[in-house]
Amino acid sequence: MSAEIGSRNLGDVQRYNLLPLIGHLMGYDSHAQSNKRSLWKDRAFVELNAAVLSSFDKLGVSVVDHHTASDSFINFANREMSSRGYFTGDWVWLTPPISGSATSVFHQEMVKMALKPAFMGFREPSWKSGNAKGARREKSKGGATRAADPSLSRETDDDHLLASARSIVNISGNITTDSSTTAIDDKSTRGSTQSTLTSSHQSESSVVDSALLENASILVGTETGTAEQLANRFSVNLRKQGVNITPCLIESLQQPLLSHLKQKRIIFVFLSTFGDGELPTEAAKSIQQLATSANGSLSHLSFAVFGLCSSAYPRTFNGAANTLSSTLMVLGATRLGPIGAGDELEDREGAFQQWQQNVFDSIGLSNKRLTTIIDSKSAPNTLASPSNDWIDATITKSTTLFKDGVRGTWHIELAADDLRYNPGDHLAITPLNPAFIVDEAMTLFGTADPSHHKLLHSTVDLMGPCPTNLLFFMRDVAESSGSKSDAAKLDRLLSQSDTKTGTSALSTLDVFRLFKSVIGSKNSKRPALTDFLSYAPTLQPRYYSIASASTGGAALTVSRHHFSRPDGTAAFGLCSEYLIQMPVSSTLRFMVRQCPRFHLQTPLAKPTAMVANGTGIAPFRAFIEQIRDSRKTDGISEALDAPLILYFGCRSIKEFLYRHEIEQALRDGILSKCVVALSRETAPPPSGVKARTIIYRSNCRVQDVVKEDVDGMKGVLLGGAVFVCGARTMGVAVSEACDALAKAELGVKSWTKTAKKAGAFIEDTY
Repeated sequence: MSAEIGSRNLGDVQRYNLLPLIGHLMGYDSHAQSNKRSLWKDRAFVELNAAVLSSFDKLGVSVVDHHTASDSFINFANREMSSRGYFTGDWVWLTPPISGSATSVFHQEMVKMALKPAFMGFREPSWKSGNAKGARREKSKGGATRAADPSLSRETDDDHLLASARSIVNISGNITTDSSTTAIDDKSTRGSTQSTLTSSHQSESSVVDSALLENASILVGTETGTAEQLANRFSVNLRKQGVNITPCLIESLQQPLLSHLKQKRIIFVFLSTFGDGELPTEAAKSIQQLATSANGSLSHLSFAVFGLCSSAYPRTFNGAANTLSSTLMVLGATRLGPIGAGDELEDREGAFQQWQQNVFDSIGLSNKRLTTIIDSKSAPNTLASPSNDWIDATITKSTTLFKDGVRGTWHIELAADDLRYNPGDHLAITPLNPAFIVDEAMTLFGTADPSHHKLLHSTVDLMGPCPTNLLFFMRDVAESSGSKSDAAKLDRLLSQSDTKTGTSALSTLDVFRLFKSVIGSKNSKRPALTDFLSYAPTLQPRYYSIASASTGGAALTVSRHHFSRPDGTAAFGLCSEYLIQMPVSSTLRFMVRQCPRFHLQTPLAKPTAMVANGTGIAPFRAFIEQIRDSRKTDGISEALDAPLILYFGCRSIKEFLYRHEIEQALRDGILSKCVVALSRETAPPPSGVKARTIIYRSNCRVQDVVKEDVDGMKGVLLGGAVFVCGARTMGVAVSEACDALAKAELGVKSWTKTAKKAGAFIEDTY
């Protein structure tokens, strides 16, 4: 934590005591420093901590600030309260050494607990026995001292201590075991169960030694927190079986990942795939370092991995989890069962449940499948807490770029304090449910609780497809309430659900409307509202490429998403409509997601092609701004930049986004060439004959103009770079066009495959 370095190590008067020096450099001489009311120490402390954070960020080394660490503990405390009903903590050590009262942990009441018996050292102090070197001596019955039995060696003492420690672990495990009720297939059996673990450590899908679970960890690599949510649920389910493991972010480990793995016997990993098969940004460095380790160095380790992915990227489906699994197996680790794949376009919840059951079977925790019962403590804890990285912003501008009926695209500008990003990065925006939708849901549940309103407004995806898990839960509620007709209707709805996606054709709100008698307050046997919502889908962030380069604000290019529901009615995307309808001066929250591979280095050292369709032009608008700014601030001349070409595809000329800005970039010499493919126009506008004018092509797509432009692309293929942003299918077609052109003109096969490995073909497709 940065405050431990800045405030304690560097600033503490008993340590480096740098405050007087920093105060002097800030203009506080010895006389000013004698005036305590000047608060010079406080100002110096802030600057010192800011310098620590800045230096770590500059070198790309992970460090956490004291506010984030404080919020992290509060999130942990909330999870502990919801899962076991209490938590412990030492307020003195948890409160940061700077800005204590400005952190959330300062205001949190907590109790410090010490379990007894406690492992605090069982050897008699040497000062009591009179043996300073620690040799054991005993008193005889006559009172004289004699040497201890040689057989009572140091190893025997250690064995005694180890046995004592194990007994304490068992005691504390019994204390902390979640006692919430669980049902298994044998309905006559109730309560938390823990099967006897077998003692065999075999190959994939075998039952492992129980000793492994005494030295296990749950590791998480995530981009938006979804993987962490699943890891927390997995941890809760392990706790119900008597195994207490707290998930940990890979980037938060206090030691290299390899060193951590060498100390473990079994690990459970939850890993999200970022973009086109890439590892999560924060965890990538740690995982990639494993590949340099010696083969066989992890032969003692067993592991299970669950990946969060999307079948929208079939070539790199579940790429992050597959990469980690292959790396660990090369190092000698044994995988427990198949890799889990939670596809966001299919039944992610069902895949997680199946993977979890396979893991439980493999480690011998349960040989019977867990099923749902109506118990508030057994409901999965899927209601996510807001991330600490969210930024509040104000909308300063919202203009229509084009509109044709329900279709349209908008340019939206945001202003936020201390906003830092690089062109090519994303903004993650989680939409809020409209007020009228939330009010209807509140009425259906018969509640006016403000906390319920907050959940329904900002956490639960009311308009998304209703998951079958919620339908199963509501059916159980109907049965327990004696409503056989509602239970039968829910069974029919379940039979009509899409088994591939694990969802109903109806939205979550539609289901609540249909079964008001099940969820309404008139049902005396109805569980708490939060129990229903824990099975409902949560609002997920949507990602938008940043369309600007200025760090004082950010611009977005938002296209309205419209589609037809199963009943034929028209519907709009929740997030795009949320952004479009927000008036200027309104506020929203977003988070910056770094995309380090999709960054442009200036000045341009090699020929570069930018290929986009639709709103995929957004990051390239940012690149153009970046080059313009670098020429102004750094004095970089046009002659120092290599050629930069833009290939853009759209339906018609009126959908050519930012056309006037592109024309200006050509006139300014930022772009050396621009070719636009108009897929639905037979007679395009006349192309200019002069250099640096836009060239239009009709009845074709952007991949076609890439393949046809031999003069422009040849230099790029010989040693340049290609950036692609837009529809996933377009990205595939562009890679095929590059391969065909490279083979025809250069005699090179599989150019794209080689270029991707070298970082010369970079995609951001969706």
